[in-house]
Amino acid sequence: MDDTVAVVTAAGLGTRMRPATLVLPKEMFPLGDRPVLHHVVAEAAAAGLRQVILVVGGHGEMIERYFATVRRQAPELADVEIEYVYAPEPKGVGWSVLAAREAVSGRVAAVLLGDNVLPSPALLARLLAVHAETNGSVVAATEVPDEDVGRHGCLEPVERNGDVVRLHGLVEKPLAGSAPSNLGVIGRYVLKPDIFDHLAVARPGLNNEIQLTDALSSLARTGALCGVVTEIPHFDVGDPEGFVITALAFGLGRFDVAAWLKSWLSTYRADGAASPPGG
Repeated sequence: MDDTVAVVTAAGLGTRMRPATLVLPKEMFPLGDRPVLHHVVAEAAAAGLRQVILVVGGHGEMIERYFATVRRQAPELADVEIEYVYAPEPKGVGWSVLAAREAVSGRVAAVLLGDNVLPSPALLARLLAVHAETNGSVVAATEVPDEDVGRHGCLEPVERNGDVVRLHGLVEKPLAGSAPSNLGVIGRYVLKPDIFDHLAVARPGLNNEIQLTDALSSLARTGALCGVVTEIPHFDVGDPEGFVITALAFGLGRFDVAAWLKSWLSTYRADGAASPPGG
């Protein structure tokens, strides 16, 4: 995949996780024995991508120090080349992706949101395969309950063939009752270089930020974007509820702690009346 580079965004302020994110970016919160961002970069590597561009903000030096230290001790990252791009201002995911334009240098970009974690590289591998089949850009999505539609960018589908959806557009976090579908975007994309042309002319949208969803919607209207609908679990550490769920899910997925954690969860009471097994 010499013509494809991973772009991982980690330049947000993490306002929903303050005060912790005043000193530690949410992408560096620990999941088990490694931070969220380590899991994301390892996912890109497991999907066959060997060049990773990390788009970072004010905590960038901390992230650089971490990867400089652990790459010698983490075999899953041994062959990964990491480049850093500093986003000058936190103006949204679209702005962060646009900041990587020069580093991407005309290649296909597999974009991974650094606060979204998946338990395997299977979804990213599927997006790369659909891109190879269609020679177009691809966005990942999943079916979400009606009450949660307003928390996502939503696909505006034209037709569906298996897990692949041809798109007319996308809508960022639609108001209740106005969503074009129940297919919510999750933080994995494979994008051809023309996405940067759409980002460069995008106007500030929701929250006065440059939204990647708006640029994708513009791209979809050219007929050059499709969606892949997945049932693979995905986790967002961007708010307290999501972080707790993510930590539990990853704990239950680890063979060395899963049995202990299940036993503890079956006996734990918030009033402290029950203790963890063995403690």
